[in-house]
Amino acid sequence: MQYGHAAPRPEVPWQVPVFFAVFVILIFLGVAMNKRKKQFFEGLCSFLGGQVTGNPLLGNYSFLGMYKNRPLKIKYAPGGKNSPNWLTIILDDPLFALDLKLSEEDLLKEALEKLGIMKDLDSGDPVFDARFHAASETAELAVKYLANPEVRACVTRLFDAGAFSIELVRRGTTVPGLIKLKKRNPDLEADLSMQNLIPMLDGLDLLCSEKNGAEFFGKLDGWDKLLSK
Repeated sequence: MQYGHAAPRPEVPWQVPVFFAVFVILIFLGVAMNKRKKQFFEGLCSFLGGQVTGNPLLGNYSFLGMYKNRPLKIKYAPGGKNSPNWLTIILDDPLFALDLKLSEEDLLKEALEKLGIMKDLDSGDPVFDARFHAASETAELAVKYLANPEVRACVTRLFDAGAFSIELVRRGTTVPGLIKLKKRNPDLEADLSMQNLIPMLDGLDLLCSEKNGAEFFGKLDGWDKLLSK
């Protein structure tokens, strides 16, 4: 009986193991970089208490804690090839009744404003209004809020410190309001250092202060009942 020779196994192109090795190395490097990002967030626990959550593979981390008796959330969202990284700082305020979005003016916004497609609130301060775009669903209340020079000065300081946008979200029937600051392509080591973070938190807390006017705050219907359950 004659047996045929076994067919030779096809050779694996050398590019395949090289590609696989590079892929594994990139994953390890990515995880190592993301762990370093997590360390910046964990450093907050030493000063603010709280806890850190996130995924070392994806690199999205969040810090949950309290600041001046307000719930605080700081979260980092990595971007993609054509999208930026974002650092978002959120302070809850259970009685906030104001809706306001602030960002710096640019050519597109100015063009849309001239066409009447986008509305911009007038604070009464020409220097402030030339630099910032302000939009609100509670326009009358927002204009009164921005008429306060201390509010405008605080907003200016926060943008000078690197804010990309500031948003004041009014409370709902059973949902507390909040103030949200976003930074584009942040430097986590610098931005999460106490030297830079505390002044920013103090600024957001100041914007939520009832000293700015009791009319910007009100009873949160249903919220007390929700908390008592």
